[in-house]
Amino acid sequence: MIIRALADAARHLKTPDDCYQVESTPWALSLSPAGRAVSLVPLELTGADGRATPVRQPVPKVIRTVAVAPQLACDSGIYTFGMADPARQRATYDWAAPGPPELGRHAQWTEMVRDWVASLPSPDPGATALLAWLDAGKPGLAEVMPTSDTDQRALAIGTVAIYAQGDNKPLHRHRSAVRFWQAHVETAKSHSRGLCSSCGSESALVDTFPTGVPKRLVPGAGQATVALTSANFATASRNLSVTQLANAPTCMACALHSVAALIALSEEPSHSWTGDDARTIWWLKCGATPSIFAFLDAPPPADEVHKVFDQVHAGTPLDGLATLDDEYYALTFSGRGPRLIVRSWVDTTLREVALAVDAYFKDSAVARIGHPDRQWQPLWRIARSAGTRRRKSGKVLEEAPDGAHDALLRAALTGSSPPLALLACATARSRAEIGLAADEPNAWWDREHARACLVRLILNRSHQSKGGPDVPGPTLDPDNHDPAYLCGRLFAEYEGLQRSALGSDVNATITDRVYGKAMVSPLMVYPSMDRLGKAHQRKLRTGGNEGAAAAIDHRITALVAAIGPIPAALDVSGQARWMLGYYQQRAASMASAHAAKAAAADTTERRTSPPTEKRKKP
Repeated sequence: MIIRALADAARHLKTPDDCYQVESTPWALSLSPAGRAVSLVPLELTGADGRATPVRQPVPKVIRTVAVAPQLACDSGIYTFGMADPARQRATYDWAAPGPPELGRHAQWTEMVRDWVASLPSPDPGATALLAWLDAGKPGLAEVMPTSDTDQRALAIGTVAIYAQGDNKPLHRHRSAVRFWQAHVETAKSHSRGLCSSCGSESALVDTFPTGVPKRLVPGAGQATVALTSANFATASRNLSVTQLANAPTCMACALHSVAALIALSEEPSHSWTGDDARTIWWLKCGATPSIFAFLDAPPPADEVHKVFDQVHAGTPLDGLATLDDEYYALTFSGRGPRLIVRSWVDTTLREVALAVDAYFKDSAVARIGHPDRQWQPLWRIARSAGTRRRKSGKVLEEAPDGAHDALLRAALTGSSPPLALLACATARSRAEIGLAADEPNAWWDREHARACLVRLILNRSHQSKGGPDVPGPTLDPDNHDPAYLCGRLFAEYEGLQRSALGSDVNATITDRVYGKAMVSPLMVYPSMDRLGKAHQRKLRTGGNEGAAAAIDHRITALVAAIGPIPAALDVSGQARWMLGYYQQRAASMASAHAAKAAAADTTERRTSPPTEKRKKP
């Protein structure tokens, strides 16, 4: 099913010709019509930042194992020029002293060029010049060879694109070269015909997948190219005697197109998420790209999110799509050695996955301090908020706990519940990072908001919370009487009282001193907070702020009465609700303070503004 879905997706994607893959070609060789090397230079593009990067273009591609496998008219310096392998000459490098293995590779590469030229129905000047150059002993190569040892080593293992002088298209992309290479791959990789287990058609079947996925796209892969599927050993075939694809016959088209689609989707940021040790790609059968999935990495304001998902609930197609019933696929994979490992597979409809994403946003929404319309953080940032944060060489490094990103992605796409272990990670990091609140307040509140989103999501979906205390809403929940939640609110009120009484003239706030203890054991710190609170209230009253002191005292008294007996200890779930209470009370208090300040400024402006003259009626 996965192979078929990927192969079908290739129809809507921008992919290279069959048997070609886009790769870096860092070197370009130019040949004269007479068959002489004219130049051998780096093939690079200079970006806006002034940095040069190798040109990426489609090149002939086939999986290389231990066998010699030349690639037509575009290969490494070892194959193209017969250069010595740098791995065999570590101390000093002499490119012109190849060993038997390198000579064998170059000889087979030359024979492939000869076969290509022989197959041409009409002469190709570039192909003819290349063969003449090879048969003549590669004249001019020594003169254009880079002089530095570093460049020579890079050339030996780097891909060389070959151009006929005056032709901007490399030889390997000539139409005759493409047709020859495709026929060569089919002959080499297919030795039988039959029914394809993927598409059901009768056609040429492959022994193994001709092309693979580059290592850079497969987290955890151990080789340069990763096979999408194979069974080369008895252990991979459950101790049966069959190997390769005998248990899963696959046609050439499905094999090539599925790999091409997986590569294209993995390289497209709007269709790919990378986290932890796996990658997830998604696509619709119709080939469209609805914007709702971009919300996970860049959440818009709450009004925009609700507007889009109201359309889903009303059955209105998204982004101009004809229907919400189109098939939706998501594949999560990683690598081990040369093999691709499927971690999860989602096969559903756009409607179902859109409803799951809507539920994710509803379950994780928490109004952000200072920005109540911003109720979410990017998914990757939520995952990292539960992990460590450290500085190295002047840079801030944030690392998510193992599996956190993938668990959150599954929660968003399927409605599953993230593991409860992440709840413990989030509360532990909140306590451990309290020093950031004073040193780097923006970073602290940014990460604390992400953690609040995480714990609310887990609490909403945790089986342990079913039948327990109500989970607070996205904003301060005055009707929530859970003692843990109220204890968090109470701590925020005591913190605000201290700030009102002392301002910034304090060496260490109660948050600096007992935030972690208050989250784990509210009763342990309540007596000392109560004593300090009374002292701070007296300071407010003696300073002429009787109104503020009375208002804060009223709120604290009401919270203490609502809590009843102060909890001696809170479990992880209680600590998470304490976190939400603290965060949401701080958000509400800051919003009230800003509103009061704005109202006072408006009143002052009206008092100081000159009166507007009334115009007399004529």
